[in-house]
Amino acid sequence: MNQQITEFGDEMNLYDIWMTIVKRKRLIIGLFLVSVILTTAISFLMPKIYRGEAVFTILLSEVKAKELINVIGKMDKKQIQMIFPNTYHLITDVKLSILKDSNDKIRGIIDGKNVVTVSQAFPDFENYINNLNFMKMNLQMERERLTKRNAELSSVIMSSSELFYVYKTLLRAGTPIISFNLIGLNKEIADLKKDKQEVEQSIQKLRRGAIERAKQLYVNNNPIKPKIIPNVFFAGVASLLLGIFLAFFQNYMETNKKAMASK
Repeated sequence: MNQQITEFGDEMNLYDIWMTIVKRKRLIIGLFLVSVILTTAISFLMPKIYRGEAVFTILLSEVKAKELINVIGKMDKKQIQMIFPNTYHLITDVKLSILKDSNDKIRGIIDGKNVVTVSQAFPDFENYINNLNFMKMNLQMERERLTKRNAELSSVIMSSSELFYVYKTLLRAGTPIISFNLIGLNKEIADLKKDKQEVEQSIQKLRRGAIERAKQLYVNNNPIKPKIIPNVFFAGVASLLLGIFLAFFQNYMETNKKAMASK
């Protein structure tokens, strides 16, 4: 019997809830429509924000990605104005992060008010990093180290080539040579030349700066903000919940008012 009363009470409660919503439907629907229309209008009026992304490789062996990000520091408005003196008013945000599982690559993300501004901002950002005193100092040290290494390799290659030529001449003359591998020496010379070529390529890269773009610049032609559909969705849900709350609050106030009047 008690179970039947409980079930009946629950049904009455659900019925009362439904009747309250139906009674205040104009309030709930009106609040919902106003909220959705206003959110849609505001979202369309908000400035569009576009995003570009690029990955940079640090060419200096002594500089790690984390260290460089610490040197650059927080990207606030003052920093953005210094990096982009001509377009800072069109740049809304700059973010830097270390590429996963990498010590020499950083990801740069730039948000701006148009696609052209975002695209042109990355060369300015690259130029800013290359002109940091910290990077200039390490760049000079890296150049000196590679130049010295290149000279050492050139000297070893020349000596090895001369030795190879001497031994080769002796062998052709029929002179027996003990404990000497002509093929092995030739391979060593080839490896040294390969190392020298890599060093020379590194020196060539450093002439352009301390960092280089590792991946093609990507700029999204579709704005990342404002997010109209999510904004409208959340505004609609919030307004429905608020409308239901106000409906029950009004119903509660009317019930209390009638109760007070009957006393």
